[in-house]
Amino acid sequence: MVTKRTITVLVAVFVILAVAGAVRANGEGNGDPNIDIKPGSFPNSINSRSNGNIPVAILGSATFDVNDVDVSTVLLEGVAPRVKGNNGSGAVEDVNDDGFPDLVFHFDTQEVMAAIGGAATEMTLTGNLLDGTPFSATDSVRILGNSNGASIAATPGLATLSMLMLGGALLLRRKPV
Repeated sequence: MVTKRTITVLVAVFVILAVAGAVRANGEGNGDPNIDIKPGSFPNSINSRSNGNIPVAILGSATFDVNDVDVSTVLLEGVAPRVKGNNGSGAVEDVNDDGFPDLVFHFDTQEVMAAIGGAATEMTLTGNLLDGTPFSATDSVRILGNSNGASIAATPGLATLSMLMLGGALLLRRKPV
């Protein structure tokens, strides 16, 4: 029989693993930044047939200053950002309302789709800091509009699984009304 204590311990283990996995996956956990593909949306759905662009934010934090990024080195899956007017070097704004400036770039959807072969469950942004230090960060994506009509989506990660476990544990603890 599964006890409440067992469920609590399992949930705690999954949450710890999820946090460790999130740090590794987005920002590699060694001083690299986190990114947000299509800031403000989840899942990060990308229409493979779009002639538009893919916005990607390098997220600033207490430990990462976006002003230290050498914008001429930033690439998404090997693709350079679009140059829009005088703003080809990225726009500084706080996309996640955390009080830290973020750096937003736009990448041509068709160029990125060609670079990934039209299929991916995650994309990686790379670049260098002004002192030459390289960085990379990865975020999940869902590719829509493939030629076979199917969508390609990231499989649930540890964070998603831990949230599902937590939800299940809360349901088990719920007392009937």
